Amino acid sequence: MARNVFGGTAADVAEDSAGARVPGVTGTVWDGPSDGAAPAAITDLGGAPLTGLTADDNGMIGSFLGPESAEVLWVDFGAGRVAISSSTVGERLRGHLTADDPHGDRAAALDTMEAQKGVAGGLASLDLDGYVPPSQLPSSVDWISVKARRFGARGNGTADDTAAIQAAVNAAKAARTVLYIPAGTYLVSAPITIPVGEGLTIQGAGWGSVIKVKGGSNVYAFKMTGEDTRITMRDLKIDGNCLEQNAPSGGIYAPGAVSSLFENIHFTFCWEDALYLGPMTSGAFGHNNKITNCLFDQSMSSTGPGRGIHMTANDENQILACDFEFLGGMGGTGFGTAVCILDRAGTQMIVACNFVGGASNNTRGVRLQDCSNTKITGCNFDGTGGDSIFIAGTQNMVTSTSIFGPGEVGTAGQASAIHLEYGTAHNQISGNTLATSTTDGRTRSLIREEAMGNAGPNLIVGNVLVAKGRPAVGLTELEGAGTVVRDLLGTAGSTSTRTSGIHVPEGWGRFWRARRDDPSSLARVAVVGGNIAQGLYATNLETGGTDGLLRTALQARYGRGGSGFYSVTRSSSFLSSVGVSTGAVEAWTARGCLVGQSGTWTVGTGWYGPGASYLVASASASLTFRVTGSVVRVYTLTGAKARANWTYKVDNAAPVAVTDTNPGTLGIQVTTITGLSDSEHTVTVAWAGTAAQTLSVCGVSAELPSGVLVDTLARPGAKAEVYADPAPAALNATWNGGRARPADLVIAVLATEDAVAGTPPDTWATSLTRYLSAVKEASQGATDVLLVLPHVGRADPSYLYQAYATRACGIAETYGAALVDFWTLGRNSYDYWASLSYWGNTAVPGQPGTDSVHPSDLGHSYMASTILPLLTS
Repeated sequence: MARNVFGGTAADVAEDSAGARVPGVTGTVWDGPSDGAAPAAITDLGGAPLTGLTADDNGMIGSFLGPESAEVLWVDFGAGRVAISSSTVGERLRGHLTADDPHGDRAAALDTMEAQKGVAGGLASLDLDGYVPPSQLPSSVDWISVKARRFGARGNGTADDTAAIQAAVNAAKAARTVLYIPAGTYLVSAPITIPVGEGLTIQGAGWGSVIKVKGGSNVYAFKMTGEDTRITMRDLKIDGNCLEQNAPSGGIYAPGAVSSLFENIHFTFCWEDALYLGPMTSGAFGHNNKITNCLFDQSMSSTGPGRGIHMTANDENQILACDFEFLGGMGGTGFGTAVCILDRAGTQMIVACNFVGGASNNTRGVRLQDCSNTKITGCNFDGTGGDSIFIAGTQNMVTSTSIFGPGEVGTAGQASAIHLEYGTAHNQISGNTLATSTTDGRTRSLIREEAMGNAGPNLIVGNVLVAKGRPAVGLTELEGAGTVVRDLLGTAGSTSTRTSGIHVPEGWGRFWRARRDDPSSLARVAVVGGNIAQGLYATNLETGGTDGLLRTALQARYGRGGSGFYSVTRSSSFLSSVGVSTGAVEAWTARGCLVGQSGTWTVGTGWYGPGASYLVASASASLTFRVTGSVVRVYTLTGAKARANWTYKVDNAAPVAVTDTNPGTLGIQVTTITGLSDSEHTVTVAWAGTAAQTLSVCGVSAELPSGVLVDTLARPGAKAEVYADPAPAALNATWNGGRARPADLVIAVLATEDAVAGTPPDTWATSLTRYLSAVKEASQGATDVLLVLPHVGRADPSYLYQAYATRACGIAETYGAALVDFWTLGRNSYDYWASLSYWGNTAVPGQPGTDSVHPSDLGHSYMASTILPLLTS
């Protein structure tokens, strides 16, 4: 051991008892402070022994070397022993602290670890691939590896590892521990059976741990027995190898799965199902499994169904943050064909999942078949080949989901974003954003609800519908009875919708809307038809019928355009001539909603002029109309017969004489009265001729410069043929929405009287077509048309209405018309409307009754409230 240096510093001095330095004094050096200590063996710096120390002339102690390894000595210069420390202790401490292994402990530890490498119970070493060889795993570790020597799985992609993996699964289950599958490709030719019960975890090293079904095996990679089984499987890849299978096979077949977790598994190339969750052997439902962060893909080339997840009699499962891409094979039948998720159990939660593609076999995204209470929330569907979501069930929910481009791939025109098919009721479709394919005709519709199986009611509310390309059918097809549809936000200019009994083609209403929304324009609406268009049997024919309710609502919203045309058909003479009850006529007369009459008036035999009708007087007689507008027009027939002079009087002004302006030629004479206030006026038209001269009056109109004007041009009892002559000389269609009195919107309420009369469907359709051709020709096509088929009630003895409705659909398509079919909306049932008090009472207008065809006030209100949204959208 080395000797340390002492002395030679300013602190090393010889002192007496008073603390004064003593020059030249000699002292003794001891190895301890007590009397029993021995003199220390000290030397000078050259190594020569010293018997003592001598202070210099200043009392300072020179440098010397102490005994080996000594750090402290004691020196006595006559005043007692005083400790003296080595003068080099600081340098040595600094060297100790900076030394790599000053005590040799590190080297000793490394020697110990090296001796333990590769020894069971010691430290493991890595092989050339960077893995710990299974033989070096201590027996105290509770994971079991399929590559352990006692199991011998190879994982090289060529050896059949079925038996090895099964043995390892059984051992891990018995130990209630983790079965570890290192990276590699493990071929299986028979399903790995997962034992009953709980406690087993199958853990891979990631998607590099591949379980692959051997070609031609036609088996699932894993299967459960059908008893209550609870496992965890994660971090591996299951390859069903569907290109080399031709019978049911796939990923995991799990009847009886309960509270199991399938996490971060890549299911690929599965012939039938990637993951099947089914019932227990006893028939009890499996339940409460979780499938999270998994990828299901690449089964389009399968000759089987190629599904992702299939659940039957296994409910309350959660499918979270999974990806479904390019699934759906060529096989399967019925509802078992190509689909990413097939739910036949219900009460599932499908959350934050992505669905992509599936072109080859029109793969659907999610199919809910005969199930209820499944929730699809926060998912994305991108260009699915079939319907993105297909529902044939009840009480399911689709919320906060984005669907874009359904039908982008696959067969054009057959895929909808959400398709409610058979028997759907009480489903909620809300808060979703749905967009068509950018290519015209690829997407069928965005929300499709069929009427099959007594579908409806469903709740469809608050969805955003985006038409990026024109849909093959319409943005919506909603046919379920009683379905509530509201707050559907579509892109600008997109108005297409098809619901049960309602069809509105894309772009419909653009001519009407342009006039309606222009505050300086007068937007004209013409209502033609029979009894119902005239308002029979409402409490008030002016305001309580469907036409009057529409007039009131539209003028309240867009401005008063005047009272419009007041036809002589709204008179006691005309109504009595077509069989309207005396009680109803008296009630309407008392309410002041009929034309006032004096003298004798008879109903004309032709279908001339506005309203396709007129009253005739041949002696002193008058008609009084109440109208509102600053411009009033009186419509009378001219020529052909000896026409009488006549007078008109407005309010209390003096009568004004009028003569026939076109003697000898049948025509409509329009007498215009201007300079009036915009308030209500009483207009009286009176015969002022001589014997044998006749006065024929069609009616009176009144209008204002702007707003909405609704002309009621209906004729009670009118069949479609009443308006069917388009020739201008016929004075028929041309005055009822045609050239002589055009409209921006024509509402044709025709069919009921034809059904009562037994008019053949083709005859009815021809009449309607002739009328619409005159309407469209009058405006170069710039007139919107709404066809209304009233509820036929019990007025169709020949069962013609279905044929009328079928032809109406074709006519609507041809003329770009909208169609509202109240026969369909009324569930094709007289009793259904009766239960709602929609049928009228011919004896007491407005009240519910048992009439076979005419609505009550409630019925008219329902019809107007159904039509109005189409006119205000």
